[in-house]
Amino acid sequence: MSLTKLNRSVLSPLVAFSAMWLFGAALSQYHLLNMQTDWSIVMVGLVVVVPLSFLAGGLVGEGSALYFVGERMRSQTSASADRAFRKILVVFLLLGLAELVHQFIKIGGVPLLSGQGNSLRFQQGGPTIILTDLLTVVIIAALVKPQRLFAREARFELILAAVAMGGFALQAGRGSVVLPLIVVVAARWLYWGRPNMSLIGIAGLLAFAAVVFGFYLRARQNPTNPFEAELYSELLPGTPFFLQPLIPIYLAITTNFLALQGIVGHFPTEATFGGGTFDAIGLHSLIGGTTNLSDVSAGLTSPWVTSTVAGPLWADGGFAAVAFGVAVGGFASAGAFAMARITQSLRWSMIAAYLLYIAIFGIYTNLWTQHLDWLLVTPLLLTVGAVSENSQSPPGAVGWCLAQLSRVVGAPSRRDSAVKEEWGGDQPDREPRQPPTRRAGRAVMLLGIVVAAVLTVSGLVIQHLLPEPYPLVASKRLPKSIQRSIAVLTDNDLPSDNETLAWIDAHGHALTVHFYSTEGHSTSEPPPVHLSVPFNPRSASYDLNYWPPRRAIALFSFRQAAHHLSIRVTPTWRSDGAPVEYKAPISPAPAGATRDLMMATWSGGKPDLFVLTRGQARTRPVLQILSGESGFRRELYLAKLPFRGLSPREWSVDVGQLGTIPAHSSARRVVGTRPDLLLVHHDPNKARSDVQGMLGESGFQWDAFQRDLDTPGSVPPNTTFLIGSHEGSTSIFDVRADRHPRLGIFWFAPPAPFK
Repeated sequence: MSLTKLNRSVLSPLVAFSAMWLFGAALSQYHLLNMQTDWSIVMVGLVVVVPLSFLAGGLVGEGSALYFVGERMRSQTSASADRAFRKILVVFLLLGLAELVHQFIKIGGVPLLSGQGNSLRFQQGGPTIILTDLLTVVIIAALVKPQRLFAREARFELILAAVAMGGFALQAGRGSVVLPLIVVVAARWLYWGRPNMSLIGIAGLLAFAAVVFGFYLRARQNPTNPFEAELYSELLPGTPFFLQPLIPIYLAITTNFLALQGIVGHFPTEATFGGGTFDAIGLHSLIGGTTNLSDVSAGLTSPWVTSTVAGPLWADGGFAAVAFGVAVGGFASAGAFAMARITQSLRWSMIAAYLLYIAIFGIYTNLWTQHLDWLLVTPLLLTVGAVSENSQSPPGAVGWCLAQLSRVVGAPSRRDSAVKEEWGGDQPDREPRQPPTRRAGRAVMLLGIVVAAVLTVSGLVIQHLLPEPYPLVASKRLPKSIQRSIAVLTDNDLPSDNETLAWIDAHGHALTVHFYSTEGHSTSEPPPVHLSVPFNPRSASYDLNYWPPRRAIALFSFRQAAHHLSIRVTPTWRSDGAPVEYKAPISPAPAGATRDLMMATWSGGKPDLFVLTRGQARTRPVLQILSGESGFRRELYLAKLPFRGLSPREWSVDVGQLGTIPAHSSARRVVGTRPDLLLVHHDPNKARSDVQGMLGESGFQWDAFQRDLDTPGSVPPNTTFLIGSHEGSTSIFDVRADRHPRLGIFWFAPPAPFK
C-alpha cells in the first residue's frame, strides 16, 4: 500500500489535523475581537512548526506500520469469542458504574439531578476516577462491533452502551458523552465502510445548531461581562444577520490561537519555561508541583484559556518541546490509522478513531498531556478488540502477552492452534498473503526522520530569537567599607537615574552613609555623611529618598515600638535643617513574619511608606501604604499580594518605578507613574534566581514580567537585590557584601539610543 493510497481518506490524521490547524491559523488572521493583534515572528514560526512536526511523526508512524505489517485480513468472530467479548464489557460496565457511585457519594450528590450540578461536577476526582474510562471502552466497543447496529442480535450491545452513556450523563459533563459518539462514527467508518453521508450531514447540522443555540444562550446569561458586552455592543451590530450563526464557530477556533499567542508572548519573555510542570498536569493526582496552564492564560487572555496542543508544550520548553511532543502525537495517531487500514481489524479501527479524536482536539487543547485517559483506553480497546476476534488466542500484542504469561505460569499456550480449534478446523477466509511493503515503509520513515531533523535545526535557529535570562552586563568591585554595612540602599523614586548605591555602617550612636557611583564617576559621588542618632543604629531599618522641601536626599530610620512605628527623617545636608520624627499607627509584625519598610511616592508631593508583612508560610503577604503628606497617619492602600509566604530566606523585595518594562510584555499597556514591586526569588534548589515585577498600576495584582537572572539560585546570606539604573536603563543591582565585595548589574532591557 502506497503512502498516497493509505492517506486517501478524510480520516487520515495527517490530512485531518493539518487541514484543521491551517484553517484555524488562517481564520485567526481575520480579527473580530479587540484582544486580537498581529502575530510576532516567533508565533508565526510556532504555527508553522506544529503541522510539520505532526507530519514528521506521522510519517514515521505510518512507515513503521508499512514496514512491519504486510497482511490484510477481515477478521471474523465465533460464538465463543462473542461471549467472551460480552463478558468483558459487562465487567467493565459494572466497574465503571461502581466508580461513578463512589464519585457521587464523595461529592454528596448526582450532578445532573442536583441544583448545584455545575459546581458538583468539578469536585469529582482522585486516582480512582480513571475507572470511569471503562465506560468509554464499553460504549465504543459495543457500538462499533455489530455490523448492523439496530439488528436484533446487537440489542445486548446497545443496552450496554445505553447504560454506560446514561452513567456519563449523570455526571453532567458534555465531553464524556460526545467523545465516544464521535469515535464510534469514525471507527465504524474505518471498519465497516463509509456510512450514509446524508445521515452524517443531518447530524452535523443538528450539532451546528446545538452549538450556536448553546453559545448565545450562555452569552445572554451574563451580558455585562467584558466579552459578552463586546459581543453585543460591537461584534454583532457590525455582522450581517446571516453570518451571526458562524460567530460561535469562529470563536471556538480562533480564541485558542489567541490564548496560544498570549502563552508565546509570556514564555520565556515574562516567565521562565516550566520544564514539565504544565504537561505533567495529567498526573496531578499522583505527583505534586504541577501547574495548570489555564490558570496562567486566565491572567493573560481571559476568558480564553485553552491554547491548543502547542500551549503546554511551549510553556514547558519552547520549540524543542513543541516539535518533539507534537511529533509523538503524530506518530501515535497516524501509526494507528495505518494499522487500521492495513489490518482492517476491529481493534485497530477503534484505536485509530480514538487517537484521531485526540489529535483533532489539539486545535482546542492538549489531551495528550492534560488528560492521560488515552494511556488506559487505548490498551483496553486493543484487548477487547483482540478478544472479539479470537478469545482463545487473541491476535497481535494481546496474544503475545498471554503467551508469555502462559510460559511463566507453566500453562500450555494455544496461540498456534487456537485459530483452527476456534473455527472447527477451518481457517477463516483471508486475502492472499501479500509481501510486506518494507521498501515503501523504509522510505516513508526516512522521509519523516528528515523532516524532523530539518525542524530541529530550524527550531534551534529560531530559539536564539527567544530571550535568555537577564544577562549580567556589568560587574564591579566595591569598597571594603561595605563589609561593615548594616543596610544597602538605592533611591526608590529614580527609575532611570538611580545610578548611586549607598550603604550605612555604624559606630556607637554614629552613622556613616557611603555613596558609590555605579557609572564609575567618582567625582560625582557625594562624600560620606556622618550622622548622630539617639538610638542603637542596629535596632532600626533604613531607606533613602527625598523629603521636600529639603533639597538633598534624606535618610529614613524606622524603629518599631509596642503600639506605633517611629520614623526619623534625617537630612544628609546640614543646611537642610534638623531631623524630624513621625509616629505611624503600625503595630509589631505577627510572630513568624518579617516586615519590610520602604519609601516611594504613591501619590502627592512627598514619598509614602510601604509596609510589606511577609514570611508566614500559610499567609499571603500584606502590603500597606501610608501617606507621607499626612505624616504617615493616613492609609492610602491596603492589599494582599497574589503569593503565599515570600520567606526572606528565598525572596528579596524592593519598591520603586521599574520604568522599563520588557518590550514583549503585555503589561506595557498599563505602565503608569506609580511605583512597582520587585521580587527576586533566590531558591538554592534552582539553577538560577528569577525576578518578577508586580505593577503598581494594577494594585500589585498583575505580573509585569517574570524571567531568570543569569546568576545562581544559591546566593550568600549577605546579598541584597535592589532597583537601580545603569547607562540610563532600569536595572537590578546584585550587591554581595562578603569578603570580596561585588556589584552585579542586570538590565531589564538595553538602554534607548541617544537622540
